[in-house]
Amino acid sequence: MQNDTTTAAGQDSESHWLGVWSIAHTNMTRVPASFDNQTFRTVIRVNPPGKGARIRVSNRYGSKPVQIGGAAISLCGEDGNLISKAHPLLFEGMPWRTLAPGEDFTSDPVEMAVPQGTYLSVDIYYPGKGRFLSGNLFPVLHRSSVEGLHAGEAQFPGKMRFLVRRLISRTLPIPVGILAGVELLSPVESRAIVAFGDSITALNQWTSVLENRFLTENPGCLSLLNQGISGNRLLHDSGFSLTGGIYGPAGILRFKQDVLSQSGVAAIISLIGINDLLQPGFTAPRDQEQDADGLVNGMRGLIHLAHENGIHIIGGTITPFGGYLTAHTPEREAVRQSVNCWIREDGEFDGFIDFDAAVRDPVNPERLTEGWHIGDHLHPNAMGGKAIASIIETEMLCACR
Repeated sequence: MQNDTTTAAGQDSESHWLGVWSIAHTNMTRVPASFDNQTFRTVIRVNPPGKGARIRVSNRYGSKPVQIGGAAISLCGEDGNLISKAHPLLFEGMPWRTLAPGEDFTSDPVEMAVPQGTYLSVDIYYPGKGRFLSGNLFPVLHRSSVEGLHAGEAQFPGKMRFLVRRLISRTLPIPVGILAGVELLSPVESRAIVAFGDSITALNQWTSVLENRFLTENPGCLSLLNQGISGNRLLHDSGFSLTGGIYGPAGILRFKQDVLSQSGVAAIISLIGINDLLQPGFTAPRDQEQDADGLVNGMRGLIHLAHENGIHIIGGTITPFGGYLTAHTPEREAVRQSVNCWIREDGEFDGFIDFDAAVRDPVNPERLTEGWHIGDHLHPNAMGGKAIASIIETEMLCACR
């Protein structure tokens, strides 16, 4: 991302740029996500209010340039229909922008009044034909249009409608390309909390409940940025030959770009490490089997990076995965228990959230509570997500500065 010092009219000592929504980009080479002279509308909900807005876009994993032919941001209803005049977005003063392979970019700011707790629609038009290679699978309301430029239209002419649906308590993510984040010019006391991790975070089961708590318990105070990547590991990159790179770079390597580059961050909730335990022999080489010392040292690296940037970091204990395929072994369980003991007792994190205790089965603590996972004994479902979010002290997060 460029070093952006541009400010919107009205910025003063009482306001700052704040990330209010984000997704962590990864390699989508093997995800069927394409565009053909179409506009895409993404609908998000924000907690803090704002008086200016801008978006972040990325072609980080693209192999070819991607042309943006127009973009707009608007207040809307939950269904994505606009409730006020759209605000066209510019890129260095122009209504279009070519994103080179590997490029991240931030739009020019626009003045707009964004009430606390409202919905925003972000429309981006792609005049060419191609595929999104940079983006992520994310549970969000996302629509593609019929042919042509339809950014900012009150009634969006949708060709296909993607919507979060429930299927046996499973949240279905959909591919979102190019759009990486939304920022508001918000009161200086408003802060962002980054949820950093793997699919347990990316599937949005606990993060969505926590966001709703922010809205009701801490109105205007906190935003939540979901920077989870399914399959992500702390210490090793995703192997392209087996996974197409979709599991992303090692968490320790992507932390600076995905977390520390966000605007207005006060604290990080880190929940990562489970894939370091269960992937070797499946989607990772067997010789990448991980011990407790390696995971602890990796987490210490995250703590060092966060503290270097004056940001609080809260550790999340690794959740149970007994019963997940054949990945669970006594040796891996011993590593998980050892790492969790360090997170709880060592005090190097600025606090911890006991994800493990929130969802483990009281009779079989090596497993998730039955009925609290999506059927695979690994990923919490809506009930599991609610149990996790219920133990998080939002007041503690609001106090982080």
